[in-house]
Amino acid sequence: MRIVIYDSGVGGLSIYKAVQAALPEHDYIFLSDNQAFPYGTKSEEDLLNRVHQVTHAVMDHYEPHLVIVACNTASTLALDSLRDTYDARFIGVVPAIKPAATLSQTRHIAVLATPATVERPYTKRLITEHAQGCRVDLIAAPSMVALAETKLRGEGVDLAELEKIMLPIKSDQSIDTLVLACTHYPLLKPEIKQVLGQDTHVKHIIDSADAIARRAMTVLSQMASEQGDKGQAPPTDAKQRVRQHTALFTRQENWSDEFLAYLEKLSFDQIDHIRV
Repeated sequence: MRIVIYDSGVGGLSIYKAVQAALPEHDYIFLSDNQAFPYGTKSEEDLLNRVHQVTHAVMDHYEPHLVIVACNTASTLALDSLRDTYDARFIGVVPAIKPAATLSQTRHIAVLATPATVERPYTKRLITEHAQGCRVDLIAAPSMVALAETKLRGEGVDLAELEKIMLPIKSDQSIDTLVLACTHYPLLKPEIKQVLGQDTHVKHIIDSADAIARRAMTVLSQMASEQGDKGQAPPTDAKQRVRQHTALFTRQENWSDEFLAYLEKLSFDQIDHIRV
C-alpha cells in the first residue's frame, strides 16, 4: 500500500521513522509543505484551506491508501473535514496527554506545543477527557520548530534558546512528565535531555510516534481484512508512480549535505517536489 506522511516541515520524519520501522513492506511518501512552513502560527481559516490544497494535490498525483497527518496543529483542526472529503484513510497526530496522565506519578504534566495547539479547543478537550485529576501546563514553544529544522540541516542547536524554553519545566520540581506535542520536538530529544540534566525531576518524555505506528498497523490490518487480500491492496492506476521511499516537498531548496545524508539514512531513494 502507499502511505503518505504529511507535515509542514521535516518534523514528521519522527513519525515516518516509527511507522516505517513497524511497517517496512509498504511504499512511503514523506510530504513536507515547506512552502507554507510553519503551520503553527497560521489562522484557522488559512491553515484549513492550505491543508486541503496540499491534500488535494497529493491525492490527485499519488492516490495514497493511507494519509498520516503528522502535524498536531493540522490534525487538531482539519482531520474531520479531510475524512469527510476524501476516500483514503486518515490518521491524525494529537498530543500524547492520555499516556502522560497514565505515567505521571506526581499528577503534574507539562506539554510543549505550538501556539495553535495550545489554544485549540481540541487540546483542552483531551485534558478534560484523559487527564482528570492532573495539573497540565500548556507551554507554547514556537521557536523549537525552527531549532529542529536547523538541526536536520546540519546547523547547531541553540542550547541557550532551548534553556529559556525549558525554564518553566526545570523550575517546577513537581513536573515528572513532559509531552512533546509537535512532531518537530522529538528531533530535539537529546538536546532536551541535555538541558534538563542527569538529575532532572522529569522522569518521562513522551511523544506520539509509537502510538501512531500502532494505529497505522491497526488501520492497515482493517483495510486488508476489508479487501480480503492479506494486506496488499490491488494495484491502482496512479497518475504518477513513485519509488518505494520518496521525500516530497512543495518548494525546491538547496538541501545541505547533512540533510541529504539524513534522508538517505532513513531509506529515501528519491527527492521530488510537487506544485500546490
